[in-house]
Amino acid sequence: MKKIDSELSRNIIHFLKTRECVLLNNDAFVSAVYLDPRLNVMLDDVQKGRAKLHLSKLWARLKLLDSENTNEASANSDPNSQSEDELDILMKSREKEAKSTYVKMDTAEGSPICHLLNEFLKTPRLDKSQNVLKYWDMNRYCQPELFKLAQTVMAVPVTQVSVERMFSGLKFVLSPYRSCLSPEIVQDLMIIRCNSIFHKIYKQ
Repeated sequence: MKKIDSELSRNIIHFLKTRECVLLNNDAFVSAVYLDPRLNVMLDDVQKGRAKLHLSKLWARLKLLDSENTNEASANSDPNSQSEDELDILMKSREKEAKSTYVKMDTAEGSPICHLLNEFLKTPRLDKSQNVLKYWDMNRYCQPELFKLAQTVMAVPVTQVSVERMFSGLKFVLSPYRSCLSPEIVQDLMIIRCNSIFHKIYKQ
């Protein structure tokens, strides 16, 4: 785009940079990039810190959900679980307090998950042509904690309805009455049309 150096290319660059800022301000997106050995070199120290904090909190939450599911399963299998006395209620309240302490410990800088996240940055950069999902599938047993985090953060959709608008807008450009347009002209028309749509979105 910079080599073309036209008004259209400069506008596209401007909106790409604006979109980049929006994405990099999203903790879930930055966390997914952090766990992508092809791209995490693009993050600065502040973004890496945000990603580590988000991933640590996510790990604590996943552990909490796992323990809740385990407790629920054991309670359902225990025939005496329906009759709770005062001691059972006291023990449950202490268990909740202990879990909240575990969450604080898991999000602390010196926690085991933070150590694993710091060590992950030493991983050699993966070639951009490689599939990051296959990478994590191959490392699921040697790095099970990070594999679980990667599965979670990489499942979060980061696309917008603006992509759907582009596909929907194609029917206005390539109609039955304009079916002789070449692929290059269709592409140019779509860029111009979508550029005006994005301009209106970002002005709001």
